[in-house]
Amino acid sequence: MRLMGPVSITRDQAPAPLPRSRKVLALLSYLVLEGGEQSRSRLCDLLWNGPNDPRGELRWCLSKLRALVDDGERRRVLARGSALVGLDMSDAFVDVIEVERALAAGIPAVASQRLGEVLDWFRGDVLEGLEVEGSAELTTWLAARRQRFRARRARRSGTLSRRRGAPRDSDPCLRAGGRRLVTAPRLLAGGAHESADGAGTFPGRDVRGANAR
Repeated sequence: MRLMGPVSITRDQAPAPLPRSRKVLALLSYLVLEGGEQSRSRLCDLLWNGPNDPRGELRWCLSKLRALVDDGERRRVLARGSALVGLDMSDAFVDVIEVERALAAGIPAVASQRLGEVLDWFRGDVLEGLEVEGSAELTTWLAARRQRFRARRARRSGTLSRRRGAPRDSDPCLRAGGRRLVTAPRLLAGGAHESADGAGTFPGRDVRGANAR
């Protein structure tokens, strides 16, 4: 699953058809990025601005989401009672989660080759092109997430660029990393503030020590 750039899902090396509903994709992205369990009332407030039956709309979106990510006996959309909903993608590659895992120990601890691989995952803004009209709260959430990742990719690009001055025999991957910076100038755009070590985790998810898949 890729959430940086346009949303895309691949199954068995083939693109999976995405639902036409932007709210289903917004729900998918929110559950992935926030992690943990989310209350149904919170999801209704986030995605709907006064429909007649927001919980009915949410049930419909969850049914579409199950068809998209559940696989045989492997259920990834999890519901606890009638109040909480979560999404378990622990057995799948999700680019935003892998970024957090790769950099959990801080950028200085990441080899240039690995840092270059991480930068390759930044294909554009988080959830690029995904906008849902009539939901001010969702729009605010999306803007914050996009700004957060712009700042992170700018910091990581800057770190890799500075490493280009290191002796070539100390890191044979610097030239490849340099090409990434030249061919992806958008990675240098945006940016705000980042913690001193560049690390971060999503609420409800511990990425330290997790196994990347």
